[in-house]
Order: sequence, then structure tokens, then C-alpha cells
Amino acid sequence: MNTQLFPPWRQRLVRSLHLNRSQPQSRYYQVATVDGSGLPKNRTMVFRGFEDGNDNLLSITDRRSEKIIDWQEQENKTFELCWYFAKSREQYRVSGRAKLLFASDLPKYTAGEAENSQLIKTWIELSQNAQQAFYLDTPKTPFCDNSEISDIQGSDNNKLSTNIKKTNINNAEVIRNISENFVLVSFIAESVDYLNLRATPHERLLSDKSQSWQERKVFA
Repeated sequence: MNTQLFPPWRQRLVRSLHLNRSQPQSRYYQVATVDGSGLPKNRTMVFRGFEDGNDNLLSITDRRSEKIIDWQEQENKTFELCWYFAKSREQYRVSGRAKLLFASDLPKYTAGEAENSQLIKTWIELSQNAQQAFYLDTPKTPFCDNSEISDIQGSDNNKLSTNIKKTNINNAEVIRNISENFVLVSFIAESVDYLNLRATPHERLLSDKSQSWQERKVFA
């Protein structure tokens, strides 16, 4: 019997997600990066689950976004995310390196790699509206009016995998239809700073991957 043991921070995080499941905002965290000129950048991203087989946190983004440019200018692609759960009054600060998986690289995959691709699985789980966003104009370009947006969406509907169901999925068809702007971001945790504001006194636990995720209790 194979029993996968998850690090304490992940077990606690899964519990926090469960306790706060009634609050939609509990799926959002703030992700900080540094741009090429050394200026800090911060934005909200959506948690899309854990990567299969490890503890990496998954989010999605557009390859034309500034965060992708920031990471591509860095060799290590560093990040820190801050995740607050209002109901349970817990905060997680996770730092490490980002791994970027580009849909535009799918043609380079072997059949087996594509079949098991986390990128394809994540794309299929998106709603049609979420998929459609990747066919709109480049982020930060001038906004067009509603009629123009309708024309854009209408012309691109044939590119979307709208006829692909969650079962009996034809991955070859998904690869043909997936937007080349779609990027799966895998956040590889290297250190976690946990804070429980409900406890008295406040409870703070630090852990690092380099130390096998052994937790150290410190003053908050």
C-alpha cells in the first residue's frame, strides 16, 4: 500500500480550504514578483489545485501578461504569494520558484506526454468564458466597445473546445483548439510562513523544503 505523506503546511492548507469553502474569495491569493528594473509587482491569481504528484500550487495566466515577462527575465523565476483565509483567520506566505508551462509548446510533446499533461487537464476544467478570455486582445491594449468584443468572441468561438465534454476527451482535439496564449503556472514552494490569528497568542510556524519541511514555532 502506497501512502503519500504530504508536508505539514499542505495538510494544514487543505484544512483551511475546507473550512473556508463557502467563501469564493478563499481561492484567491496575491502573487508578488520583481520586474526587470527591480520594481515590485503584485497581482491576484486563482488557485487551480495542486499539481499531480507533488505539492506545487497551480494558477493560470496569459502569456502576454506582464508577470510572464517579469519571470522570463529571471533565471530563477522567483515569487512570493500571500493567502489569507478570512473565516478561519489564517495566513500563508509561500515563496519559491515558478514553473511556466506554455500551450504553444504542446506540439513538441510526445503523445504520452500530451495525454498526461497537467496543462491540458487544467484547460479542460475551465469554463467556456474562462477559455474565451485567452482569445481577446493583448492585456493593457485599448479597450474596444461591446459590439467589437462580440465580433471578436464570435470569430473565435470556432477555436474553442466547446464540444469537448469532461468525459471521453479527445486530447488531440484539445491540442488543436487550445489557445496559444494559455499558460499554466506551477508555484514550487521552497518556504512557507504560516500565521494563525485566531490563536492567543498568535501562532506562527516557519518551514523550509531544504529542511524537509520541519516546522519551527516562532513569535508572531
